[in-house]
Amino acid sequence: MSFKAENSAKYALSSGLKNWKWAVFSFLAFFLFLSLFINAYLQRQNFIFHVKKNLEYTFNSLVASHWDIAYDHIQFNPFPLFPLVEIDNLQVYDKTNKNAWVCEKFYFDNSVLSPQKIKIYFDGKQFVKTTQSSHKLSIPQYEMFLTLNNQAPQSLFINLHHMALEGWADVENLALNIIWNNENNSTFMQKNINFNAKLDIQNIKLNGLLDYPLGQIIKNFSMEADMIGKPKGNNSFQASLREWLAQNGYFRINNITLNWRPLLLVGKGDFYLNENFAPILTLNTTSKALLNLLDEMEQKNWLDSKGVFVARVLLNNKAYKIADDKYLTVSTPISIRDDAILVEKIAIKKFD
Repeated sequence: MSFKAENSAKYALSSGLKNWKWAVFSFLAFFLFLSLFINAYLQRQNFIFHVKKNLEYTFNSLVASHWDIAYDHIQFNPFPLFPLVEIDNLQVYDKTNKNAWVCEKFYFDNSVLSPQKIKIYFDGKQFVKTTQSSHKLSIPQYEMFLTLNNQAPQSLFINLHHMALEGWADVENLALNIIWNNENNSTFMQKNINFNAKLDIQNIKLNGLLDYPLGQIIKNFSMEADMIGKPKGNNSFQASLREWLAQNGYFRINNITLNWRPLLLVGKGDFYLNENFAPILTLNTTSKALLNLLDEMEQKNWLDSKGVFVARVLLNNKAYKIADDKYLTVSTPISIRDDAILVEKIAIKKFD
């Protein structure tokens, strides 16, 4: 065989091998894409099944609480590249007082590569309505997603930037992170914890319409809490809540911080509900300028003068100054129960 013929044969063999490799690569790539597509499709079908199944649960729970939900149109899309669930003109409203949240378009979506990560979106205008007025809600930047594990919630992440509620307040940033304690999550040491929630709100600028004793800017409010007790699903949220209460369920507040100058407050405690679902909050706090706040709120007739007088005497007996601080620091229990706010177990405000 001549040298030229030999090179031609080698070239033909090399080209054939390359074509074969490309054919194999293309097949594998197509097979991988097809597998991801089918997996995403099945995941979306499963999610849609659970959404439809839980709609009745949601309706029953809202109706039992004298709330309701309405929308113009809802569409489910099992095929990837389309929104998973689309809801037009969603309204969640209070049938008693006619308070409502309205969103022009609300939808869920996920991707082929991460079908278990459900992203949450809202488009168009949003409003918060009361019996007397309507306020535009603007959230230009946000990120929200729910992570599932075998269709059970594993985590929820919400991060809202530059939120503005017309006529009420502007919020620079709100972050909420919830992690559920399930059989596939090894984060929790205690098995009776249902979930852990962390909330952090930065720079709340109030509208100034009310004559607040404190300033118009809340620098920071943050809280971390554990839900103790794991209720099982029932016909409604209220039924699950009753079961949870029967199991001595409560929220353990690991820490709470409020920086609303001049008030600085840190604390921890517990949050319960009684048999009538009335809240019971107990906090052990250390704060600065609490005495000044009580005085100013009493002057505005927001608090009971007799209760404030007794609480002030008790607080003054243990308040102290740190270095050159302008305001006194004091450690005291604060609670809300029996339709009243209590400081040092003294009722300073009763709700009618």
